[in-house]
Amino acid sequence: MVQSIKWAVGLLGLGFMYSVQSKVDISLKRTGDAALEHRIAINVDGVDSGILLQPYVVDQNIAKDAVENVFPAIEGNKPRTDIRSATRYGKTGVITSTSGVQALKGGASAWIEIASGAGQPVEEETNTYPIASLDKLLEFVEQDMKLFEATPEMIDRVKHVVSYNIQGGKMNRGLAVVESVELLMGDQCTPEIKEKAIILGWCVEWLQAFFLIADDIMDDSPMRRGNPSWFKNPGIGMIAINDSFIMEALIYRILKRYFRDQPYYLDLLELFLEVSYQTELGQMVDLITAPEDSVDLSRFSLDKHTFIVKYKTAFYSFYLPVALAFHVCGFKSTETDPKKNVFEIAKSILVPMGIYFQVQDDYIDLYGDPSLTGKIGTDIKDNKCSWLIIMALSKASEQQRQLLDTHYGRKSDADEQVVKQIYKELDVNSIFVNYSQKTELELSTLIENTKSFDPKVSAVLNNFFSKISNRKK
Repeated sequence: MVQSIKWAVGLLGLGFMYSVQSKVDISLKRTGDAALEHRIAINVDGVDSGILLQPYVVDQNIAKDAVENVFPAIEGNKPRTDIRSATRYGKTGVITSTSGVQALKGGASAWIEIASGAGQPVEEETNTYPIASLDKLLEFVEQDMKLFEATPEMIDRVKHVVSYNIQGGKMNRGLAVVESVELLMGDQCTPEIKEKAIILGWCVEWLQAFFLIADDIMDDSPMRRGNPSWFKNPGIGMIAINDSFIMEALIYRILKRYFRDQPYYLDLLELFLEVSYQTELGQMVDLITAPEDSVDLSRFSLDKHTFIVKYKTAFYSFYLPVALAFHVCGFKSTETDPKKNVFEIAKSILVPMGIYFQVQDDYIDLYGDPSLTGKIGTDIKDNKCSWLIIMALSKASEQQRQLLDTHYGRKSDADEQVVKQIYKELDVNSIFVNYSQKTELELSTLIENTKSFDPKVSAVLNNFFSKISNRKK
């Protein structure tokens, strides 16, 4: 079985790809008797390098080593890098880095995935394609701003806004566009199509940055992704509001530049506008339901929680990347029969999946391992309309309800401990476990049923589901 290999340089750092005009040649060969051991020969602009990999999951330290070693190897400074991990993860090995190495071009980082068929013969597979980068989009932004008489100071500021607010995330939404297009197109995924997917992936990440800048201001959040929130930086403050507007506006400038000649251009515009509106509606209900300075648990309900997470998270995080991929791949959204409309079929599964994802987040906020999540949950102190408090309210006795009214949404550790004790008494943990098992079974059944409609669409949906199933962080 031919092994599949995906290579995207900088997708998890400052650039989706390594440089604007570079060419990458990749060949995959088995290096020994074990089908799980492969060598990737990489050639960038005529410079040879090699990496020996086993398909295991790689932790963050190894990922960082990969970034620090892979790129010097590509630059020609090192002939070879061996990377191994002892943690088995099915048949897929992933190397990721969310930090990157700033000394390298554009602060690039690396993402390499090998899907292995253990025990199967390995044939050589070579892919060559041009590489696009975030630098390319920033160059466009610079030229576009000059059309509006922007000064060098203005241009530098906008570039800084973009770079600062896109860094540090997992880039899952942007990756999802590219992965979905690859799954849908298969061997028909040309370099041109892939580049369009990459650009749209960046547009999703810019949309995410726009939302997060504004959200941090509204929540007065001091930190984001391990760094000060943008508005907390010296000299920024409330100027960040306008910066968020610019981030959003640039999405439509990019769409016009790269997609105006495409038959689905109007569909892209409508999709981004609609999803933005949906997200803003969800944010509004979230803010008015649970203001930090006014605790009123009577405002909380499961219906309200579902509305918030559906509109604030599910549409832009789950449905948007796949809908964008559908447009790039030529699917039509004009089919009137919802049972035949691929967009409606996907939405009917991805939106519930997004709701489940947020319920998982609510659970992980309290029960997650901080060594895995990288943070300590604050939903109780922040008066969040969390799935956990809604479950507790539905099960609480009159006395427990009075205690929740008194202690939920307060900032002291003592108040938080009272709420946690009530959760323990009500066994909210088991309520979630039962909900999770039931929901995952329902989602997997829905996805399985889409195979008869289109196996590739089913693969896209399953790709999303596999990333959130039984997640711990």
